[in-house]
Amino acid sequence: MKRIIYSLAFSVCLVPLCAEAANKYVRPGATGLNNGSDWANAYSSLPSTLTRGDVYYLAGGTYGSYTFATPVSGTTPITVRKATVADHGVATGWSDAYGTTQAQFGALAFKTSYHVFDGVTGGGPGSWESNFGFKVQATYHTIDFPAVVSDITLRHVDIQGGGRTATSDTDLLYLVNKFTNITVSHCFLHDTSRTMILSWPASGNGMLVEYSKFARNGTAEHREAWSAGADSNVTVRHNLFEDILGTGVIAIVNSTGVASNWNVYGNVFYHTG
Repeated sequence: MKRIIYSLAFSVCLVPLCAEAANKYVRPGATGLNNGSDWANAYSSLPSTLTRGDVYYLAGGTYGSYTFATPVSGTTPITVRKATVADHGVATGWSDAYGTTQAQFGALAFKTSYHVFDGVTGGGPGSWESNFGFKVQATYHTIDFPAVVSDITLRHVDIQGGGRTATSDTDLLYLVNKFTNITVSHCFLHDTSRTMILSWPASGNGMLVEYSKFARNGTAEHREAWSAGADSNVTVRHNLFEDILGTGVIAIVNSTGVASNWNVYGNVFYHTG
Protein backbone atom coordinates (compact mmCIF):
# COMPACT_ATOMS: atom_id res chain seq x y z
CA MET A 1 0.00 0.00 0.00
CA LYS A 2 2.83 2.37 0.83
CA ARG A 3 4.45 1.73 -2.54
CA ILE A 4 1.28 2.81 -4.38
CA ILE A 5 0.95 6.02 -2.38
CA TYR A 6 4.58 7.01 -3.01
CA SER A 7 4.23 6.34 -6.73
CA LEU A 8 1.16 8.57 -7.04
CA ALA A 9 2.80 11.40 -5.12
CA PHE A 10 5.85 11.25 -7.35
CA SER A 11 3.82 11.46 -10.55
CA VAL A 12 1.76 14.40 -9.30
CA CYS A 13 4.94 16.38 -8.58
CA LEU A 14 6.33 15.75 -12.04
CA VAL A 15 3.40 17.10 -14.06
CA PRO A 16 3.66 20.84 -13.26
CA LEU A 17 7.44 20.78 -13.64
CA CYS A 18 7.18 19.41 -17.18
CA ALA A 19 4.50 21.89 -18.22
CA GLU A 20 6.10 25.03 -16.77
CA ALA A 21 7.23 27.62 -19.31
CA ALA A 22 10.36 29.69 -18.77
CA ASN A 23 11.91 33.01 -19.66
CA LYS A 24 15.14 32.87 -21.65
CA TYR A 25 17.57 35.72 -22.29
CA VAL A 26 19.54 36.58 -25.42
CA ARG A 27 22.27 39.22 -25.74
CA PRO A 28 24.84 39.57 -28.52
CA GLY A 29 28.30 39.63 -26.99
CA ALA A 30 27.30 37.73 -23.84
CA THR A 31 30.28 35.83 -22.35
CA GLY A 32 28.74 33.76 -19.55
CA LEU A 33 27.48 30.17 -19.66
CA ASN A 34 25.46 30.78 -22.86
CA ASN A 35 22.44 28.93 -21.44
CA GLY A 36 19.89 31.77 -21.43
CA SER A 37 19.20 31.48 -17.70
CA ASP A 38 19.74 35.19 -16.96
CA TRP A 39 21.38 38.25 -18.50
CA ALA A 40 24.83 37.32 -17.18
CA ASN A 41 24.57 33.89 -18.84
CA ALA A 42 22.46 34.90 -21.83
CA TYR A 43 22.56 33.16 -25.17
CA SER A 44 24.86 35.16 -27.44
CA SER A 45 22.46 34.57 -30.35
CA LEU A 46 18.94 33.24 -30.76
CA PRO A 47 19.20 29.40 -30.63
CA SER A 48 18.38 27.55 -33.85
CA THR A 49 15.83 25.42 -31.98
CA LEU A 50 13.54 27.19 -29.52
CA THR A 51 11.37 25.79 -26.73
CA ARG A 52 7.62 25.97 -27.21
CA GLY A 53 5.92 27.96 -24.46
CA ASP A 54 9.04 29.92 -23.53
CA VAL A 55 9.51 33.68 -23.83
CA TYR A 56 12.84 34.84 -25.28
CA TYR A 57 13.81 38.31 -24.09
CA LEU A 58 16.21 40.03 -26.51
CA ALA A 59 18.64 42.80 -25.63
CA GLY A 60 19.50 45.42 -28.22
CA GLY A 61 22.17 44.54 -30.76
CA THR A 62 22.73 42.89 -34.14
CA TYR A 63 21.28 39.41 -34.66
CA GLY A 64 21.63 38.74 -38.39
CA SER A 65 19.22 36.57 -40.38
CA TYR A 66 17.13 33.91 -38.67
CA THR A 67 14.74 31.07 -39.59
CA PHE A 68 11.96 30.05 -37.18
CA ALA A 69 11.73 26.29 -37.73
CA THR A 70 11.00 24.71 -34.32
CA PRO A 71 8.36 21.97 -34.82
CA VAL A 72 4.88 22.73 -33.50
CA SER A 73 3.54 21.22 -30.30
CA GLY A 74 -0.21 21.61 -30.44
CA THR A 75 -0.93 25.33 -30.45
CA THR A 76 1.81 26.29 -27.98
CA PRO A 77 3.50 29.48 -29.19
CA ILE A 78 7.07 30.72 -29.09
CA THR A 79 7.36 34.38 -28.06
CA VAL A 80 10.37 36.50 -29.01
CA ARG A 81 10.12 39.83 -27.18
CA LYS A 82 12.29 42.92 -26.99
CA ALA A 83 13.52 43.51 -23.45
CA THR A 84 12.81 46.98 -22.07
CA VAL A 85 13.74 48.79 -18.89
CA ALA A 86 10.19 48.23 -17.64
CA ASP A 87 9.91 44.57 -18.70
CA HIS A 88 13.08 42.46 -18.93
CA GLY A 89 12.38 39.46 -16.72
CA VAL A 90 15.11 38.57 -14.25
CA ALA A 91 17.40 41.31 -12.90
CA THR A 92 20.60 39.25 -12.71
CA GLY A 93 23.19 40.75 -15.05
CA TRP A 94 20.77 43.34 -16.42
CA SER A 95 21.86 46.78 -17.70
CA ASP A 96 19.32 49.41 -18.78
CA ALA A 97 21.38 49.89 -21.97
CA TYR A 98 20.12 46.48 -23.13
CA GLY A 99 16.57 47.80 -23.09
CA THR A 100 17.10 51.19 -24.74
CA THR A 101 18.90 49.98 -27.89
CA GLN A 102 17.21 48.38 -30.88
CA ALA A 103 17.45 44.68 -31.80
CA GLN A 104 18.29 44.50 -35.52
CA PHE A 105 17.82 41.50 -37.82
CA GLY A 106 18.57 40.56 -41.39
CA ALA A 107 16.07 38.49 -43.36
CA LEU A 108 13.60 36.38 -41.35
CA ALA A 109 11.75 33.22 -42.38
CA PHE A 110 8.84 31.48 -40.63
CA LYS A 111 8.73 27.79 -41.56
CA THR A 112 6.49 26.69 -38.68
CA SER A 113 3.37 28.03 -36.97
CA TYR A 114 2.55 29.73 -33.66
CA HIS A 115 5.09 32.49 -33.23
CA VAL A 116 4.89 35.95 -31.67
CA PHE A 117 7.64 38.38 -32.74
CA ASP A 118 7.11 41.49 -30.61
CA GLY A 119 9.33 44.60 -30.55
CA VAL A 120 7.12 45.97 -27.70
CA THR A 121 7.63 49.67 -28.57
CA GLY A 122 7.13 51.86 -31.65
CA GLY A 123 4.51 52.18 -34.34
CA GLY A 124 0.96 53.45 -34.42
CA PRO A 125 -0.37 56.95 -33.77
CA GLY A 126 2.37 59.29 -32.55
CA SER A 127 5.15 56.85 -33.43
CA TRP A 128 4.44 55.67 -36.97
CA GLU A 129 8.11 55.59 -38.04
CA SER A 130 10.08 55.58 -34.80
CA ASN A 131 11.01 53.94 -31.50
CA PHE A 132 10.77 50.33 -32.73
CA GLY A 133 12.22 47.67 -30.49
CA PHE A 134 12.81 45.39 -33.50
CA LYS A 135 14.04 46.20 -36.98
CA VAL A 136 14.24 43.73 -39.88
CA GLN A 137 16.01 44.82 -43.06
CA ALA A 138 16.93 42.82 -46.16
CA THR A 139 17.20 43.40 -49.89
CA TYR A 140 15.05 40.44 -51.00
CA HIS A 141 11.97 38.99 -49.24
CA THR A 142 12.58 40.70 -45.93
CA ILE A 143 10.22 38.36 -44.05
CA ASP A 144 9.53 35.11 -45.88
CA PHE A 145 6.87 32.47 -45.19
CA PRO A 146 8.25 29.50 -47.18
CA ALA A 147 5.75 26.94 -45.85
CA VAL A 148 2.06 26.62 -44.96
CA VAL A 149 1.79 28.36 -41.57
CA SER A 150 -0.77 29.68 -39.12
CA ASP A 151 -0.92 32.06 -36.17
CA ILE A 152 2.06 34.33 -36.75
CA THR A 153 2.06 37.74 -35.06
CA LEU A 154 4.41 40.60 -36.01
CA ARG A 155 4.10 43.52 -33.62
CA HIS A 156 6.09 46.77 -33.23
CA VAL A 157 8.55 45.94 -36.03
CA ASP A 158 10.31 48.27 -38.49
CA ILE A 159 10.37 46.25 -41.74
CA GLN A 160 12.57 47.73 -44.48
CA GLY A 161 13.50 46.59 -47.98
CA GLY A 162 16.40 47.37 -50.26
CA GLY A 163 15.08 50.73 -51.45
CA ARG A 164 12.64 51.94 -54.09
CA THR A 165 15.04 51.55 -57.00
CA ALA A 166 16.32 48.04 -56.26
CA THR A 167 16.84 46.04 -59.45
CA SER A 168 15.18 42.87 -58.11
CA ASP A 169 11.46 42.55 -57.40
CA THR A 170 11.66 42.82 -53.63
CA ASP A 171 8.76 42.27 -51.23
CA LEU A 172 8.65 42.84 -47.49
CA LEU A 173 6.21 40.08 -46.43
CA TYR A 174 6.37 37.20 -48.92
CA LEU A 175 3.30 35.00 -48.38
CA VAL A 176 3.07 32.77 -51.43
CA ASN A 177 1.91 29.68 -49.49
CA LYS A 178 -1.45 29.20 -47.81
CA PHE A 179 -1.72 30.76 -44.38
CA THR A 180 -4.16 31.16 -41.51
CA ASN A 181 -4.34 33.96 -38.94
CA ILE A 182 -1.49 36.34 -39.67
CA THR A 183 -1.37 39.56 -37.62
CA VAL A 184 0.63 42.70 -38.50
CA SER A 185 0.17 45.34 -35.82
CA HIS A 186 1.97 48.64 -35.13
CA CYS A 187 4.60 48.01 -37.81
CA PHE A 188 6.36 50.24 -40.36
CA LEU A 189 6.67 48.64 -43.82
CA HIS A 190 8.70 50.81 -46.15
CA ASP A 191 11.18 51.43 -48.94
CA THR A 192 10.97 48.42 -51.21
CA SER A 193 10.94 48.13 -54.99
CA ARG A 194 7.71 46.12 -55.34
CA THR A 195 5.20 45.29 -52.59
CA MET A 196 5.02 45.55 -48.84
CA ILE A 197 2.80 42.44 -48.73
CA LEU A 198 2.60 39.79 -51.45
CA SER A 199 -0.03 37.16 -50.62
CA TRP A 200 -0.70 35.89 -54.12
CA PRO A 201 -1.37 33.08 -54.97
CA ALA A 202 -1.47 32.06 -51.31
CA SER A 203 -5.27 32.17 -50.80
CA GLY A 204 -4.97 32.79 -47.07
CA ASN A 205 -7.73 32.69 -44.48
CA GLY A 206 -7.58 35.23 -41.69
CA MET A 207 -5.32 38.28 -41.66
CA LEU A 208 -5.33 41.41 -39.51
CA VAL A 209 -3.30 44.48 -40.51
CA GLU A 210 -3.74 47.39 -38.11
CA TYR A 211 -2.11 50.61 -36.85
CA SER A 212 0.75 50.24 -39.32
CA LYS A 213 2.34 52.51 -41.90
CA PHE A 214 3.08 51.55 -45.51
CA ALA A 215 5.41 53.96 -47.29
CA ARG A 216 7.39 54.31 -50.49
CA ASN A 217 7.35 51.35 -52.82
CA GLY A 218 9.28 51.75 -56.04
CA THR A 219 10.00 50.95 -59.65
CA ALA A 220 9.50 47.18 -60.08
CA GLU A 221 6.59 45.84 -62.13
CA HIS A 222 3.34 44.69 -60.45
CA ARG A 223 3.97 46.99 -57.54
CA GLU A 224 1.38 47.87 -54.91
CA ALA A 225 1.34 48.22 -51.15
CA TRP A 226 -0.42 44.87 -51.04
CA SER A 227 -0.83 42.39 -53.90
CA ALA A 228 -3.37 39.87 -52.64
CA GLY A 229 -4.87 36.68 -54.00
CA ALA A 230 -8.11 34.97 -53.06
CA ASP A 231 -7.62 35.82 -49.41
CA SER A 232 -10.63 35.67 -47.10
CA ASN A 233 -11.54 37.06 -43.68
CA VAL A 234 -9.15 40.00 -43.86
CA THR A 235 -9.29 43.18 -41.77
CA VAL A 236 -7.30 46.28 -42.77
CA ARG A 237 -7.89 49.07 -40.26
CA HIS A 238 -6.36 52.30 -38.98
CA ASN A 239 -3.28 52.27 -41.23
CA LEU A 240 -1.42 54.97 -43.18
CA PHE A 241 -0.53 54.45 -46.85
CA GLU A 242 1.99 57.02 -48.10
CA ASP A 243 3.43 57.44 -51.62
CA ILE A 244 2.29 54.10 -53.01
CA LEU A 245 2.98 53.61 -56.73
CA GLY A 246 1.67 51.03 -59.22
CA THR A 247 -1.56 49.39 -60.29
CA GLY A 248 -3.30 50.14 -57.00
CA VAL A 249 -2.73 50.53 -53.30
CA ILE A 250 -4.39 47.20 -52.45
CA ALA A 251 -4.85 44.99 -55.53
CA ILE A 252 -6.75 41.69 -55.30
CA VAL A 253 -6.04 39.19 -58.06
CA ASN A 254 -8.76 36.54 -58.17
CA SER A 255 -7.26 34.14 -60.72
CA THR A 256 -6.81 31.49 -58.01
CA GLY A 257 -10.30 31.82 -56.53
CA VAL A 258 -12.53 34.53 -55.13
CA ALA A 259 -11.52 36.79 -52.26
CA SER A 260 -14.21 37.26 -49.63
CA ASN A 261 -15.04 39.04 -46.40
CA TRP A 262 -12.61 41.95 -46.54
CA ASN A 263 -13.18 44.73 -43.99
CA VAL A 264 -11.24 47.91 -44.85
CA TYR A 265 -11.88 50.95 -42.65
CA GLY A 266 -10.26 53.83 -40.81
CA ASN A 267 -7.25 54.04 -43.16
CA VAL A 268 -5.62 57.13 -44.69
CA PHE A 269 -4.25 57.03 -48.25
CA TYR A 270 -2.13 59.99 -49.39
CA HIS A 271 0.73 61.17 -51.57
CA THR A 272 3.25 63.76 -50.47
CA GLY A 273 3.75 65.15 -53.97
